[in-house]
Amino acid sequence: MENFYAEILELEKEGKNGIWARFLKNAFAPMTAGKFDFAVGNPPWIRWGYLSQEYRKATLPLWQNYGLFSLKGHAARLGGGEKDFSMLFTYAASDYYVRDGGKLGFLITQEVFKSKGAGEGFRRFRLGETGKPLKVLKAHDL
Repeated sequence: MENFYAEILELEKEGKNGIWARFLKNAFAPMTAGKFDFAVGNPPWIRWGYLSQEYRKATLPLWQNYGLFSLKGHAARLGGGEKDFSMLFTYAASDYYVRDGGKLGFLITQEVFKSKGAGEGFRRFRLGETGKPLKVLKAHDL
């Protein structure tokens, strides 16, 4: 991946590639830059039920690995487990892009902090069963 990025970057410097070099540089730069001290963003707020079946199936292992599905059986079937995609996005961003001791600042829906069932896994603030713990330093109600 790093070699591919370097080749595209060299093409850009030589003026041999147009918009694709900028597009690819921006798309792949975080993968080669490592983890950061700070990450800031506004993840998409999309309820689980509005995600396509294919996307739900493709991301299900991530939801499970991060422990975001805490409800079982009857409670989950009755909609108590209506997750928001911002939950997964927040955990994955922290895992992939924020170094230990770093800080993540995200604008997310308050529902993940207040909902009885859907936010329980999120509010454990731990990346999976044995993963690193997360700590909320501040929360603002906008």
